[in-house]
Amino acid sequence: SLLDYTALAASLFIFDSSRTYRVCTICSFFFFQAEDGIRDRSPSRGLGDVYKRQFMTRFKTRVILQNIPGYVVMLLGIYFAQVLLMFGLMLNPMLKHYQNDILDNMVADHQYVLDSQVETANNNAETYCMKTLRTTGDIDDEIMVYGIHSDSKYFPVKLDDGDVLVSDSYADKYEIVDGDKLELKESYTDDTYELKVTGSVVYPAALAVFVTEGDFREIFDKDEDYFTGYFSNDKLTDIEDHVVSEITKDDMIKVSRQLTKSMGGMFYIVVVFSLVMFMLLVYLLTKLIVEKNTVSISMVKILGYDTKEISKLYLSSTTVMVAVVTLLDILLSYLSIKVIYRAMLI
Repeated sequence: SLLDYTALAASLFIFDSSRTYRVCTICSFFFFQAEDGIRDRSPSRGLGDVYKRQFMTRFKTRVILQNIPGYVVMLLGIYFAQVLLMFGLMLNPMLKHYQNDILDNMVADHQYVLDSQVETANNNAETYCMKTLRTTGDIDDEIMVYGIHSDSKYFPVKLDDGDVLVSDSYADKYEIVDGDKLELKESYTDDTYELKVTGSVVYPAALAVFVTEGDFREIFDKDEDYFTGYFSNDKLTDIEDHVVSEITKDDMIKVSRQLTKSMGGMFYIVVVFSLVMFMLLVYLLTKLIVEKNTVSISMVKILGYDTKEISKLYLSSTTVMVAVVTLLDILLSYLSIKVIYRAMLI
C-alpha cells in the first residue's frame, strides 16, 4: 500500500502543478501513516489506531487554523444575535419586576400634593414636604427632595436629624456611596444646595433624596408648620378641593404597563429573529468552510476515508468552535448589556 500511495502522490504532483504546495503537504502528511496500516486493508501492526487518532487531532487542528477568519466572523455574528436574544428575553421580565418593585416599595397607597396647607380629619394621614431640584454637571436630571417625619409610620427607615438618604435608583445611576456630596440646584434660579449622603433606601419609583421635615425646612428656609401634602393609606375626601395631584399605585405603574401592552409582542419577535439569525450564521459559515476545503476533502477521499469520517473531521471541528464561540459570546453579551444598561441610565 505504501508503494501505491507514493505512486499516487507522484501522479498528482505532475497532474496539477498549480496546487503543488497543498498536494505535497497532504501527501507528506499521510506518507508515514500508511505503512502502519491506517488505511491498509491488511491486518494492523498495532500502531494504526494510535496514528489514526494523531491524524484526526492534527487534521482537526489544521481545519481550525485554516478557517480562523471564518470563525471570527462567526464570533461577531453570534455575539450580535445573542445581544438581541438577551434583550428580547429580558425586557418583559424586567418590566414586570419593575412594576412589582414599585408597588412593593411605595411609601403609601395615596400621596397627595396640595395647593395650600390644609388640615385633614384623618388621623392616619401624615404630612410631608417635597421640592424638585436638578442635578448639576453634564447630566441634567430631576431630583425629588422629600422631608419625612423622623418617626414616620409610612417611610421604611427611621430618619434622624442630619440624615440624608438617597433612593437606590439614584445611587445606582450616579454610583453614589456614603459620604459623597450632592450638589443640586433650583430649576429657574442660580441657588444651589450641597448635601452629604449618609445612606440609601429602596425606592425605585424616582431619583429622590430623603431628609427629616425639620432639616427640609431649615435647608429651604421654610416655616415650622410648612408641608406640601399627605401620605395616607386611606382616601382623603375632606381635602379634595385643595388637591393638585394624587399619586396612586395605578399612576406609578402606568408607563411600564403601557410599554408592556404596546411592545410586549415585539419582544418575542426579537427572540425569534435572533434565533433564526444564529442558525443561519452557523449554517452558512459551516458551508463556506466546507466549500473552501474541497481540494483537501477530495484528497482525503482518495486516501480511503469515507464520508462519515470526513464529516467527523470537518463538522466536529466546526462544532467545537461553535461551542467555544457561543460560550465566549455569552460572557461578552452579558458585559455589553451591562454597559448598554449603564449608558441608558445616563
